[in-house]
Amino acid sequence: TSTTGSPEEARARYEQQISVWIQQHKIYPAEAGGREGRVVVRMRIDRGGYVRYYALEQPSGIPALDAAAIDMIR
Repeated sequence: TSTTGSPEEARARYEQQISVWIQQHKIYPAEAGGREGRVVVRMRIDRGGYVRYYALEQPSGIPALDAAAIDMIR
């Protein structure tokens, strides 16, 4: 990661990297039975890249999808 640019630009690049990682590691749980949903997980990542906090902020209503989202963060 480049050290040039504003702190806002650095944060945006970091958030983009996290988003790409999440997209690459999503696993669709067979237990969801073909149903789809949107899960929102809030997480806090420290400067070293370690997840320090996570919580299910908006469940999908499909327990298998919610569990898969939390498992991915773990």
